[in-house]
Parts: sequence; structure tokens; C-alpha cells
Amino acid sequence: MDTYHFNKAVALVVFNRLDCVQRQMEILKSVTPPRLYIISDGARKDVVGEDGKVKEIREYIEENFNWEGELIKIYADENMGCDARSVTGYHEVFKKEEEAVLLEDDSIPCIDFYKYIEKMLDYYRDIPEIMMVTGFNTSSDYRENGKDYFFSYFPLKCAWATWRRAWTQFDEWKEKYRKWDDCMLYEMLPRRVANIMRVRILSNYNGWAAWDSIWDFLIFYQKRYGIVSAVNYVQNMGTGREDAFHPGEYNPLFLPSYGKFPESFSYRESIKWDKEYDFKQAEIRFPVGCDKNWKRNYIRECLLRFAKRFFPKWLYNSISIMKQKDMQRN
Repeated sequence: MDTYHFNKAVALVVFNRLDCVQRQMEILKSVTPPRLYIISDGARKDVVGEDGKVKEIREYIEENFNWEGELIKIYADENMGCDARSVTGYHEVFKKEEEAVLLEDDSIPCIDFYKYIEKMLDYYRDIPEIMMVTGFNTSSDYRENGKDYFFSYFPLKCAWATWRRAWTQFDEWKEKYRKWDDCMLYEMLPRRVANIMRVRILSNYNGWAAWDSIWDFLIFYQKRYGIVSAVNYVQNMGTGREDAFHPGEYNPLFLPSYGKFPESFSYRESIKWDKEYDFKQAEIRFPVGCDKNWKRNYIRECLLRFAKRFFPKWLYNSISIMKQKDMQRN
């Protein structure tokens, strides 16, 4: 296997899937990041045998971290849930790091991902218009004037990187949401995708707390960009697995072939939204028909927001439980 010495910190979120962690560690041994943060959630009390899986993964990483560098363990004693564990872990990372790569256990980048990320983190470090960098491209067959990367309002958070200056905005999102005109989404996304994102972001405001949709909101609200590589450097092993946080059918969209880092890589002369690319990849991720219930769901979330503000807490909690059951049916 090729090697490349990566000079940035990497944070890896792990839980109960040893095979994913093993493959991640194979790649990490080839790029030897100077600091590896392991963000590990505690086992769920109602899942038999999960405490053993969590312990096994932690021990595997500790035993296989065999390069010169620092292993920083961010371990939870009790289960926090995927979103809360990721967010609190990233908070810990950016207390110490100015920039870092953020990986989930099933998002496996190739070695060339690190070559690309390193260049982008250095070049755009002090450019506030850029919020993040990703190496996952679901539309890597798209080409435009030889560009090596695109500026996107809707980048995937699947093996990505950001800076402290961007991540520290995360906890401010609810205050920003209260000032937001969500109709602006229709300028930034295809209509059906905008419909879905309006519901997701409002649902987060009502307490759903999916961190990736919150991050999407911060990009939308400020009209800032994520950088997406023109070739794909990432595969997501979580698709079609029953032990995934969001189980579902196998989707080849999440397992595109790895690309190669170009020998003659060039930086963009200016920051400009690549609308054609953005609309293409958004529509691939959310195909026709996927927004059929968005109006009903949006009305539900608006009513829940009203209830949260004006109803007694016990009544609001009852309505929230009904919402969860409705989401499970759909």
C-alpha cells in the first residue's frame, strides 16, 4: 500500500462495528497523522453484548496505534446517542485543534483523500466564505473546465474537514434560525430538495438534533460554501447494513470508485458557486418522489414549534411522542 505523511489531526467516531474500524486503521497507518482522536460512545444498556463490542474496538485501536504520534481518547462511559456523541466529541477536538479531519467509522477515504484535504485546509484556512472540505463526490462523472474542486452549498459530511473558526459557530445555530427566511433555500437547491431541507432543519429546531442538518443550515444561512473534490476519494461502508445508525437498503451511490489525486492540481482563481454541479448532485441524492410527504411533515413541525412555545411542557412532550411514532411509520 502507498504511504503519505499527513500533518493534520484526524478525529474518528467509532461505536460497535469492528470491521469498519479495521479498514480505517489500515489507511491511517499509511498516512500516520500526528494526532488521532477517538470519539467513542458508550454501549446501550438494552442491547445485549454491545458493551463487549465497544470495549473490543477501543482495545483494537489502542493496540494498533503503532506510529509516532499521539492517541487522544474521548470515551463516553454511558450511551449518548450518535448525534450527541459526535458533536460533543468534535467540540473537544476543536478546543485543541485549529483544523482537523472528521471521520465516521464507515466513511473510508483512500490515501489520496489526505493529499487533497491537506492542500485545501492550508489554502483556505483564513477564508471565512469556506466552511468545510469534503472528499466525497456522488457526481464524480461531472466535469467542468478542468476544475479540480467545486464550491457547493450542499456538500456531504462524509469524510470531511473543517477549521475551528467554522465549527465554533455550531452552538449559535438556534439563534440564527430565529432570523432565517427559509424560502431562500429555493434559490440554492432544486425545489424538492429545498422542500426536504426546510422540514429537516425545522425538525432540528424542534428537538430532533441531527447534527449534519444543523451544519447544512449554517452553510445555507450564511450563504457560505463547502469545497467538494472533482473526483471521489471516499466510500461509505454503512450502506445496506442492519447495524447502521440509519439502516436502509443497499445504495450504490455511497460506494463510488476511488479517484486519483491529479498530478497537476490547480487552485481556483476566485470563489464562485458551481450551481450546475450543485443541482446535479443534489438531485442524485434526492431523486424524484422522495419529497411526497413534505407538506404534511412541514405543517406538523410548524405546529410542534407553536406547541413548544405556548403549550404546557407535559402536553408538548405528549405531542413529541406522537411525532416520533409518526416518523417511524414513514
